[in-house]
Amino acid sequence: MKVSYVAAGLLILIGMALQVLPSHAHESRPVFVDIRETQDGVVNLRWKVPPTVEGNNMPVPLFSPDCIAQSNAVYVQEGGSVSGQVPLICEGGVAGRVLTLRYPHYNPSLTAVLRVEFPNGTSVTHSLGPDEAGWNVPAEQTMWSVVATYVQLGASHILEGYDHLLFVACLIFIAGTWRRILLVITGFTVAHSVTLGLSALRVIHIPIVPTEAVIALSVVLLAVELARQDRDAFTWRYPLVVSACFGLLHGLGFASALSEIGLPEQDVLAALFSFNVGVEVGQVVFAAMLVAVASVLTRSGLSFVSDKTKQALVVAYVAGPMAAFWLIERVAGF
Repeated sequence: MKVSYVAAGLLILIGMALQVLPSHAHESRPVFVDIRETQDGVVNLRWKVPPTVEGNNMPVPLFSPDCIAQSNAVYVQEGGSVSGQVPLICEGGVAGRVLTLRYPHYNPSLTAVLRVEFPNGTSVTHSLGPDEAGWNVPAEQTMWSVVATYVQLGASHILEGYDHLLFVACLIFIAGTWRRILLVITGFTVAHSVTLGLSALRVIHIPIVPTEAVIALSVVLLAVELARQDRDAFTWRYPLVVSACFGLLHGLGFASALSEIGLPEQDVLAALFSFNVGVEVGQVVFAAMLVAVASVLTRSGLSFVSDKTKQALVVAYVAGPMAAFWLIERVAGF
């Protein structure tokens, strides 16, 4: 196959990917619904909708009809997202009531994160799947339901975080062997677990906008190293060091998602640990799928897909332009 044909194919692939994937790399994030009961029956209902939802299909969270709205809903544009807010009076409180999320036209298959804070300061959180009709708000949350909810949220976040996945993909192709892949994934895991925990527990705080810009830059740098194929370079010789250093940075990105969701006051450590486990589950699933696909292609016997170097170059030339686009967009948003 001629080089020009390969280059043309890569450009087409990159262009299609840029059209399909969200520009911010996180715009498949869920709908967030925050319900705060300040005193018995007095409720402040807020929700945040990601930019992937069309303006004429904005969802509205609804309780049973005897919850009375005290005013019309107020909508505010926040960057690419839209936030809504409405005060309610729900006699007897929200515990035991069913909360639903209604779309005017169709459900765009988005998960919704529902969080309720009661007057005594305790809270309950639930991940509402696209196929679930609603959620019966419990008066309290068991530790096991916290674990299940936050594992699911962590896995969903990593599988929808395309910048993190592209970084992991580049790492895998640089590592090469199973032993080195295990080492770099472990290094990345340990490092981002540290900063995720410290940031979620508010020991450290770094603004999310520049953090996400530098995360995009980390993908660009790794894609460049993968494209150069210079095996004497520091990144190729010491991928564990590189994965650990950048893992500290990516952990701050995971923490930003967790900060939007919030942690239940009564089970902070269980929720934090479970979210991190969910991130790792999603990461391992992605890595296993990528390695499996690469192995099948390598054994296919087709010269233009069986060569590992060509596979690595495809990953580099897809990841690099995408991450560069996200970097420019995020820097422009400062």
